[in-house]
Amino acid sequence: MPIARPITCCAALILIAGAGNAAPTTETSGAAISSARGNEPGWSMQITGAEIRLVLDYGERQIEVKLPPAEDIDGATVYRLPDEDITVTIIAQGCTDDMTGMPYPATVRLDIGDRELRGCGGEPRALLEGPEWQISSLGGEPLPESVSVTIQFLEDDRVAGTSGCNRFMGAYELTGEGLSFGQLAGTMMACPPPQMDVERRFLELMGEVIGFDRPDDGSLVLATSSGQRINAKPKR
Repeated sequence: MPIARPITCCAALILIAGAGNAAPTTETSGAAISSARGNEPGWSMQITGAEIRLVLDYGERQIEVKLPPAEDIDGATVYRLPDEDITVTIIAQGCTDDMTGMPYPATVRLDIGDRELRGCGGEPRALLEGPEWQISSLGGEPLPESVSVTIQFLEDDRVAGTSGCNRFMGAYELTGEGLSFGQLAGTMMACPPPQMDVERRFLELMGEVIGFDRPDDGSLVLATSSGQRINAKPKR
């Protein structure tokens, strides 16, 4: 019977290097988005129950009113606040925070009079959880066809998968600026060299992960402090 053992794997929480304005692929509905934020000038939005709360201009203006009926306009979810001269538009298209590099599942626009503010909405973890991810390359090197490495982000900030030879499990932490993995535990099976070599490389890079991205092609990219990448695609 396989025996679990601790695997050293940890990383500091740092913003993802080289993040820009790429939009991750997402199927999140605009109506399901309950939070958003933007920069310069700083603003935030929260939808709680039957209310919508907006904090604008770095907190100088705060609005809390009854949530109006949602309108579906060309696939976007729109809330109109006529008394405040504000329209909120939520688009189910990925967004990357231009200060932290953190990807989000939705793009949000505020039209305030003649001003237009843009920001990101939803929770980044929605871009991780759900599918099992099949690792396609480590540090730019494609995996051998005979070796399978997977990772799945579960509820309660847990993670599990196969590392090439053994199965692993552990925890992950997601903040406003980065992603990291705690110590991982794995089984102790021995496998042929190709599998063990890939496993060692995978666990080494997992210990360096500092952030992630979701490119337009639907893939997942885990970025490390050394500039290496773990590339993955949804497992079929």
